[in-house]
Amino acid sequence: WNVVEERTLADYFNYLGFGARFMYAEAAYNTYAANPVLGVGLGNYAFYFEKMLPDEFLARTPEVLRILTPEVGRNRLITPKNLYFRILAETGLLGMAAFTAFLIAVLGCALFLWFSMERQQRFWGAAGLLGLCVFLASGFSFDSLAIPNMWVVFGLITAAAWVYARQDDPASDNVLIKG
Repeated sequence: WNVVEERTLADYFNYLGFGARFMYAEAAYNTYAANPVLGVGLGNYAFYFEKMLPDEFLARTPEVLRILTPEVGRNRLITPKNLYFRILAETGLLGMAAFTAFLIAVLGCALFLWFSMERQQRFWGAAGLLGLCVFLASGFSFDSLAIPNMWVVFGLITAAAWVYARQDDPASDNVLIKG
C-alpha cells in the first residue's frame, strides 16, 4: 500500500482483501443482469460464476484465482458473500420484490410494537428494530437464507406483534378453541 503512488478507495479495499468480495458481487450482478426477471434459480449462482466474472486481472485477487483453479480432491464453494446480490442473481426481480415485501411486513410489525403506549410492547419494538438494522447491515457479509439467527429474530418480532395485536382486539376474546 505504501508503494502505490495514486491511492484510491478501491485500491485500499483491494489492499484490505475486499477485492475478491467485489468480484463475487459483480459476478452476481452480471448474472442478475443476464436474467433480470426470474434469476437463475436458487443455488445456481456457482454455475454462472466463471462466465459472469468481470474482465479484470485475477493476479490482484488470489482468492478468486484459487477458486477458478481448484486442486484435485478439493471441493469449492462459490457464493457472492452478499445476501442482496445473491437474491437478485438467483431469484431476479420477482424474488427480490417478494423478499423486500417480507422485510417490510416484519418492519411493520416492529413499528406497531415500537409506537405502542405500553412499555413492554415498546421494548419488543425496539428489539425488533435493532434486530432488523443488524440484519440489513450483516446482509452485506453473508449470503445464506439458512442462517437461523435472522429467522429467530423475525419470528420473535412477528410473534410479539401477533400476541399484542390479539390482546388489543376485543373480538379475539370471543374466540374459543373447541376441542
